Amino acid sequence: MDIPMEAQIRLVNKKWPGREEFEFITLPLRRDLNTEVLNVSELAVQILCCVTTLNALHYRSD
Repeated sequence: MDIPMEAQIRLVNKKWPGREEFEFITLPLRRDLNTEVLNVSELAVQILCCVTTLNALHYRSD
């Protein structure tokens, strides 16, 4: 079974309904090379950090 090495996540802008703005972010997936198990909690932390950063950049540009 092939294990993906990155995840692509689509973040939709819901601040203004009807606008089709969205961002794609790509995150590397780290895995334990011995067990080939993805570290899901680490991925969740990476996603939250990216979302927080994008939100900060978005509000700064308003």
